[in-house]
Amino acid sequence: MAENSTFNPTFEEENVVTSKITNSVESRKEIGRLAERVSGDPKILASDLDMIQRSLALGERDERDKRYMEHVVKSLKNRLKERYYVKENSSLFKEIDNYVSLVRQEQNEK
Repeated sequence: MAENSTFNPTFEEENVVTSKITNSVESRKEIGRLAERVSGDPKILASDLDMIQRSLALGERDERDKRYMEHVVKSLKNRLKERYYVKENSSLFKEIDNYVSLVRQEQNEK
């Protein structure tokens, strides 16, 4: 029973991240903050995030475009896993997914 009552800071942090961030600008700032904890450099992901944003701004016209974006995000996550040993269920990965979702949503609203 004691095992179930242990504090899990990662779980608490992820709840905050997913519940409070509602636009791509805030999401990008959060990614920078999380990346800084991983690498010491908040701008490590800037060029990747710029490319994701530009690609989504052009629109996802068909399944091929959607698969391309999935490939871009997967490649980014793989680099982070290999270079910085980021775990699959990390807050950083969840926020990257949130960012992509928010940018898509904002582009669809335009």
